[in-house]
Amino acid sequence: MFGDLLRDLKDRVLAPVAQTIGHNVSPLAISLIAFVAGLDGTLARLQGRSSDLGAYLDLLLDFAVYAARRGSSPCPQPAPGAWSPG
Repeated sequence: MFGDLLRDLKDRVLAPVAQTIGHNVSPLAISLIAFVAGLDGTLARLQGRSSDLGAYLDLLLDFAVYAARRGSSPCPQPAPGAWSPG
């Protein structure tokens, strides 16, 4: 399914980000954001107005919002050696 392909791509792209912010961001905060972002799809299905195009556009817009959110946050200076293996 097309959604599975996009999910795999999303996981490959976002895994480094998740590993980087994993110690600084609460999973609960991410879950709350995802819950609110998921309401649009639920509303479309309840109204009988869902479509493959809508699901695809929702995914793209979610990426844009998450990127904008992350890009607008101040990034702390990483500790010396934070990017070193080991």
